Amino acid sequence: MADTRTETGGGVDEVLDFLKGRGISEPLILTNFENEKMDVAAVSSATHECLTDLGLHAKGDIFALKAFCHRRQLTFTSKNVVDDETNDYEDRKRKLLAQLQTGSQKKRNKSVDKHSSSSMSKRPVQKYKTRKIFLGWLHYSEKKERFVAVRLNSGGGTRRLDVGSHFNKEMLIEEGKKLFYPSGESSQGQADDMIFDLANFKGESIGILGDEDNKQPFSIQKYIEMNKLTQVRLYLTTRHIPIDSLDVDNEDRGLTDEDIKMSTSDNEEIIVESGSENDDEVLMHPVFDSGTTLIGSSEERQNLMEEQDRLFQESLDNDRRKENSISEAKEMEENEKTRLEQLRQARLENVPPEPHPQLPRVRIAVNHIFMGKIVRSFSVLDSMQAVYDWVGSCALHPEHFNLSQCQGQMIMPSDPIANVANCTLYMEVSTSPVQVREQQEVLASENDILPDTTR
Repeated sequence: MADTRTETGGGVDEVLDFLKGRGISEPLILTNFENEKMDVAAVSSATHECLTDLGLHAKGDIFALKAFCHRRQLTFTSKNVVDDETNDYEDRKRKLLAQLQTGSQKKRNKSVDKHSSSSMSKRPVQKYKTRKIFLGWLHYSEKKERFVAVRLNSGGGTRRLDVGSHFNKEMLIEEGKKLFYPSGESSQGQADDMIFDLANFKGESIGILGDEDNKQPFSIQKYIEMNKLTQVRLYLTTRHIPIDSLDVDNEDRGLTDEDIKMSTSDNEEIIVESGSENDDEVLMHPVFDSGTTLIGSSEERQNLMEEQDRLFQESLDNDRRKENSISEAKEMEENEKTRLEQLRQARLENVPPEPHPQLPRVRIAVNHIFMGKIVRSFSVLDSMQAVYDWVGSCALHPEHFNLSQCQGQMIMPSDPIANVANCTLYMEVSTSPVQVREQQEVLASENDILPDTTR
């Protein structure tokens, strides 16, 4: 028997096998189903009367056959749906992979084209990291014999710049010229008449970075790294080019148009033409006659040489005086620092010890100008003099000061400390010491008889 299975379900053989399984073995009934091609799909759609005409008379057989065919058809339909979904998933997967491969190939082609085009073109200019710096202007004052800052209203001030981290000394000097000499001139004169240099935040000229073993040329990045800076402050320094009016080699050639005549010791006359190649040699070795006198313009040359020596000596004297003044200033600064330290130590010796926690005491807080808020405990029997001594012993500066409450009324050293118990006092700088107790011995300057307060 040939298999008549259809695409919509089971074939006729499955229907016949089911009937045989139900005990229906009459050849007529089986032949009718086979001849009419009653497969699963046909039986599912057949009516009750149609199946009765084919030979099925028992209702149970009819219902069972239709239920069987219905189940078989549902199973076949579900399988087809799963197969369709599987096929659809595979199709979508293949399409997606094809798209990805196509896109990857396009990107690869673009990358190759871009690389080939960039290799044929010029290499891009290297971009340097920029740094923010502050650039000021210091000009040398001949009167004060030192560099002084040029104020903003005179074209100076401090400017904020964005420069490359690779900028060297020459580049920064050029930037400074653009800022402070925009048209080649400034309030201090023409740029052509100036000597330009670059100084650090201390006013020291910047040259080679590092020590003797590790010298490196200056650049912004190296300067920041070596000095561990977060902000860079530099100065453009300028000073007038000195006018050398004593250049003998240039000046002497215009003194006279006559020949310079000099006689030797044996009265032999030597004539040297002005401007000849032996002119400098003759100037360096003047020849005297028997009367030991200079002839012609040699006397003027001698005067110029003497003037040059005199000015050179004056320059040396000025340098010595400048060095002496610097040394004296440093010595005065050290002496002043020593005096203030002695004053602080003397005040510290007068500060009473803090009372025991179980004894009556008061807590005093002072807003120090340089140290912020400082707090200490004192005995209720102490006077404000103890507070003045304590505050003055905390720092060298200020030397003279007053203490007051928030109302602004000054508190005298002789006042009881209980008046300001548990209060915050405010420190004000004073030009002279306040009156303190008469028996106290404190070191101070010559005019400060009562030096127990600070400036």
